[in-house]
Amino acid sequence: NASTTSSSSSPAKTHQYIQYMEHQLATLKYEMANLQTTHQDAMNQCQQQWKQQHNQSKQLIEQLEKQNKQLLQTIKDMERTFFRKTMENTNSKSNNHNHNN
Repeated sequence: NASTTSSSSSPAKTHQYIQYMEHQLATLKYEMANLQTTHQDAMNQCQQQWKQQHNQSKQLIEQLEKQNKQLLQTIKDMERTFFRKTMENTNSKSNNHNHNN
C-alpha cells in the first residue's frame, strides 16, 4: 500500500532529503547571484557602447553640418563670381557694340 510506505519512511531519510533540498536551494541562490552580476555587467557594457556610439554620431553630425555650411558658402561665392563675370561680359559686349557704331 502506497500510504503505508510513505508514512513508514524513516526520519533519517526525511532529514537527508531536507539537506539535499537546502543544498539545491543554496546552489540556486548562488547561480541567481551570478546571473544578476552577469546581467548587470552586460547592461553596463551596453550603456557604455551606446554612449560611445551616440557621441560618435553627434560628432559626425556636427562635422557634416560644418561641411554643409562650407559648401553652401562656396556655392554662394561661385554664384557671385559667375554673376559678376556675366555682368562684366555683358558690359564689355555692350561697350564693344557701342564702339563699333
